This record gives sequence, C-alpha cells and structure tokens, in this order.
Amino acid sequence: MLVLFLLLVDPVMGNRNLLLLVPLAALLFFAGCEAPADSSLDASAPPSGLGGKADDTVDHDGPPASLVELKLTIDPSSLFEVLRTFEPDRDDLQRRSITFHDTPDLALYEHGVVLRSRKVKGDPDDSTVKIRPILAADAYDLVPEYFGAEGFKCELDWTLTREVSSCSYSIVQGRGEIEEVAAGTRELNRLFSARQERLFEAFAPVGVSMGDMVPLGPVTTIRFRKEIEELDLRITVELWTMPGGGLLIELSTRVEAEYAEDTYVEFQEWAADAGMDLAAVQGTKTGRVLEYFAAQL
Repeated sequence: MLVLFLLLVDPVMGNRNLLLLVPLAALLFFAGCEAPADSSLDASAPPSGLGGKADDTVDHDGPPASLVELKLTIDPSSLFEVLRTFEPDRDDLQRRSITFHDTPDLALYEHGVVLRSRKVKGDPDDSTVKIRPILAADAYDLVPEYFGAEGFKCELDWTLTREVSSCSYSIVQGRGEIEEVAAGTRELNRLFSARQERLFEAFAPVGVSMGDMVPLGPVTTIRFRKEIEELDLRITVELWTMPGGGLLIELSTRVEAEYAEDTYVEFQEWAADAGMDLAAVQGTKTGRVLEYFAAQL
C-alpha cells in the first residue's frame, strides 16, 4: 500500500518536502514511533554481504580494517526513492531508541570515545563502548583481552569524506534497565560491565568518569534491510528522526577489506541509478546527533 501510494503521488507532487512527511509518518506509525515535532526535513549541519564479500549477520573479531562498513548519507529529498527501491513491509521495520552519554562539552566524543545505550523493538536492548578512531597498534596493545569476546568487533568505517578505524564492545541489557537510568533510579555505570568500563578507562580523557556523563537523546531510528542481487550485498537502511524534525538517511553495507574499494564505487553507482541523491554533508550520524542534543542543554 505504501509503495502504491508513492508511485501514484510522485509524478504529480508539488511541494516535495510536504509530501515526504506522508511516507515518513507512515513508517513511524508502522514501526510504533512518534512523528517528529515539526515538518523540517533538514539533513543537519556537519559536526565542528553476501556472496564472497561479507556476511554481516555475525560479528568479526579480527583487527581493525579486516571488515569495512561502507556508508552513504542520502539527501532527505530522496526518501521516496529509498522507499520505492527497498519496498519495506511492516515486518521489515525495526524501531530503535538510541541515547548517547557524554559530557555537556562532548569531551568523550572529541577524544574518540562513544557511550551508547539502545532500546530495540523485537531484540534485546544493549549498551556499547566504542573507540573511534583507533590505530591497529592501540587495539592490539590496549584491548588484547577483548579479541574473540562475544559482542566485541573492529572494523573500518568508510564515508565519502574519510576512513575511520573503530572497535566496539556491546553487551545485552535487561528490559527496563535503560529506562531506569533515564529516570535517574539507576547509575549509568550499571549499564556497562566491568570489561566495558576498563575499555572506557583506557581511552577516556584523564579525569573524566561515567559519573560526569549526561544523557544526549533519545533519537528514534527505523532500520530495515534488503538483499540487492546485482551488488551481491545486503544493504541496511537507517532513518534517524530528530526531535526537532530533522531526518538523516544512511545506507550501509559490510564487506571484507579486499573488496571495499571496488564495492564502494559500485554501491555509489547503484544508488545514483536508483535516483537517490547524496546528501551535501557526508559523515557519521553520531557526531550530528551529539551536537544536536548538546545544543539543547
């Protein structure tokens, strides 16, 4: 029904930004989310596989750059094209509510550390400590105990403007624990294990502890996937809806490092052929979201 609506309305649409709100609101409704507070569809200001390529259904515990995540930020005006291409059904949509934790001046982020808690509809909630960027030497010297641990992975993130190596460690959270932290009835450090805290302490700025953190969020996201046969890849789509109404659209896929360069070119050409315009600002979602919420403090 949603795709039929898109096909009917697209050729005769007048105010494109206004019409974009209709499929977005439908997706939010089907995923069990609230609509953004206003009608702005700004991509936000920039921050101051399958086959033989990869299988992103499992974590990879090798050194940084053994796995590459290729990312494209799509202009919000191409929401129709994204939905027409992927044709997500209601059962394909996964709602996530993501909160970051940092100091009011984003000292962690500026130092390459990200703390995240995430509520996931239909899957376990989780918490993550992520180090980005991280040099291979640092990974081997500072986190050798983590390689092979469940929930730990290293990879290289590629956007059109930079390549960043990262390692992250995630653990499952019990239902309601993230809400308790948000309500102030549970300390933030109780969302993170002792091993996660050691990883945090190894890379956090001197003198900064989890007790200094403030919640930045939550931001609502919708996630769905589709196998693209012509690329021999599984592409993930994430729609991040900001409380102020902004929309971020990211397409991503994971491949082994040896395939990354050629696959990235094919990925961009495929998106262009599907009518998707790239956003003027390319980069990770985290920085934009952190700056948005820090500005609200």
